[in-house]
Amino acid sequence: MSGQTRKTRTKRRVKKNDPKKIRGVPWSLDEHSLFDPGSKEGQSSIETWHLGKSVCKWSLILAIGAFFLQWWWLIPVFAFFGMMGSSVASSVEAKSNTGYPHLEHTDAMGLGVAGCLLFIICFVAFIGSFYLPSDGWDTIFTEASSEQSTTTSSSGSSDE
Repeated sequence: MSGQTRKTRTKRRVKKNDPKKIRGVPWSLDEHSLFDPGSKEGQSSIETWHLGKSVCKWSLILAIGAFFLQWWWLIPVFAFFGMMGSSVASSVEAKSNTGYPHLEHTDAMGLGVAGCLLFIICFVAFIGSFYLPSDGWDTIFTEASSEQSTTTSSSGSSDE
């Protein structure tokens, strides 16, 4: 510690508008990419990437909660939002290395087509979720074990 002044030991203040210091950005959105992350376009793509990752993270957390509460109908809804957020974030991250930070119309069309297919899959899962039991974990597991025990006892041979 000798030779260091108080000024060098303290942390420097972070600018409020510096997106790299506010949250961790991936390497492709950092200064190593082909666009300037400090520019308006660069900050816009960093914010889009962060929004997609946040939607994905919170959808996963809420889907896990819905699973444990046995609200089966919420799981496909959160899966749709989480997968679409992850798709948008990964496409922005992949596009940043090309030098043009924004998504083009062909990228948006691909996300739209993938979103429509994902919506159909999640809608079918949403309709199917109403046929899943929601009586409680103890009831679900005890019914399964009682059905197995009655099946094995009735299939045994009896001497008459």
